[in-house]
Amino acid sequence: MRITIITVGTRGDVQPLLALGLGLKAAGHKVQLASNPIFEDFVKSRGLDFAPVGDNSQEWVKQFFAQSSRTKSALAKKAILWRIVGSTVEQMMTDAWNCSQDTQAIIYSP
Repeated sequence: MRITIITVGTRGDVQPLLALGLGLKAAGHKVQLASNPIFEDFVKSRGLDFAPVGDNSQEWVKQFFAQSSRTKSALAKKAILWRIVGSTVEQMMTDAWNCSQDTQAIIYSP
């Protein structure tokens, strides 16, 4: 089976799904992990195929914490996050769609 695992975020988001992908590969499946381009070498060095989705999520995290540290309001924090990430959501969706075209199963973790 051809499986694509899609996740964006930090290494803490990617690493557990990389482990899952390695288990699936060991079981005989062809696995592709799709994530932020900064994880390409990390994923490929472990033996899985890689597809880029979006851009550098670690930069989003830095910007979010820098900007949200001045407010305690959860609503304001959500607005800050959307302002930072919102402009790339459409590109992320397009990338995820494109890399999943010949996939038989998709595992997604936001």
